[in-house]
Amino acid sequence: MAKLIAGFLVCVSVLQADLFIDFSTEYGPPASTMGGAAGVQGFWNGISISNFNGPVSLLDTDGNPSGAVYTGDFATVTKAFGFTPTPETTLLGDGHGATYNSDWSFTISGLAPGAYDVFYYGGGYDATGNMSINGINAPNAPGNPNWPGSWISGVNYNSLFGVTVDGSGILSFVHPAFTPQNPSGIGGIQVLEAVPEPSTLLTGCLSMVLFLLWRGSRSQVEAPSHAC
Repeated sequence: MAKLIAGFLVCVSVLQADLFIDFSTEYGPPASTMGGAAGVQGFWNGISISNFNGPVSLLDTDGNPSGAVYTGDFATVTKAFGFTPTPETTLLGDGHGATYNSDWSFTISGLAPGAYDVFYYGGGYDATGNMSINGINAPNAPGNPNWPGSWISGVNYNSLFGVTVDGSGILSFVHPAFTPQNPSGIGGIQVLEAVPEPSTLLTGCLSMVLFLLWRGSRSQVEAPSHAC
């Protein structure tokens, strides 16, 4: 029975490696009750303006060490003024960015290989622009620090689903320099392990449980007799 319980815990643990980051903490980081566009509550790592290129060891959404590390390459910090303070604008109102015609990038290393869903936000009035995530073009997230009352894709956030992290364990975000270009930046990200369809998850868990049952019954049958 202990092995069955352990197997089940391993099976469901794939849902517990989420990471949230708020870039620049002029107005934040947000409270853990602010679930962002992902609708998932949890701890937000704040990358401060004094250490916006890291490295920074990240905590998961439960506030526990995740083993993941943030490293950045930014030129400046972006900040908006004159917006209405709300729990959401602590995320949207500031961020890390670059000046005109400059590039920026950052990586998260130490992730488990697999597929991830990424929600990302502009920084202050600066949009994410021509950004890629692990080589995949990421649709623009406008810089919009004012809170309209709801999360609207393409207005105050954007997302990319099923981004693959290979054996290197690295998730890279790259914004190349090009001309002409307005200032660009990023206010925050939510990185969540992609959740498989319920039927797929159930099938995987049942397979693991059946294997453990088979292994247990086989070991009992093959156990040598010690009778005299």
